Amino acid sequence: MLLEELITYFRNNGDYEMFCKDNNIDVNTDVIQFYLKPPYNKSSVVKMVAVEDASDRIEVQIDGEKYLNAFSFYYIEDLMEEINNGEYKNMSDSDIINMVINYLINNA
Repeated sequence: MLLEELITYFRNNGDYEMFCKDNNIDVNTDVIQFYLKPPYNKSSVVKMVAVEDASDRIEVQIDGEKYLNAFSFYYIEDLMEEINNGEYKNMSDSDIINMVINYLINNA
């Protein structure tokens, strides 16, 4: 999955349980950690790891590729709440993706 697809999925009210099922993640996991392959852009590859399996690791190797811990599902959940009900409601998907990338570069 690409960063752009992840944001678009949840912006369009994507279902968490279906997301977990489609990505082979136990729906009962405490939380999903999202790892991205740098450099950060809309086409960054996103890998999802159950927090129980992530062990607070900053970096993981998946299929021989290095991915960096970007954010948890709580970040996506809060972001979608702000987008759907707040000041970001009228932003384009592209602007939201750029906001996420800026967050990753400056805060993650």
